Amino acid sequence: MTYSYYVLYWDEVGSGPPAGVIARDPRTGDALIWSHIQQAWQYAPRTAIEFLNDYRNLDRYEPIDRETAERVALSITGTEPLPDEDDIEWIFSWKGAPPQSED
Repeated sequence: MTYSYYVLYWDEVGSGPPAGVIARDPRTGDALIWSHIQQAWQYAPRTAIEFLNDYRNLDRYEPIDRETAERVALSITGTEPLPDEDDIEWIFSWKGAPPQSED
């Protein structure tokens, strides 16, 4: 599976510490973003595409490789690593809403 990764900044690229990371499947549009409010990785394709497609944000993100995304994710979250690609694929397969257990 090949995903696209982006680092997000509050202002211009490189103007300060990274503010976010997006992991996105360019084929399906599925996306995973770190939620500062929920303090968790969140399935948020609409948020991702709206951010990436907004011309006002063109200087606020840049594409990065997986290894860089992993490092940036830890610097942003403090403790939560970027999910591995198998976990991302699983999240995307359920569109962020896995079935609930009947236990």
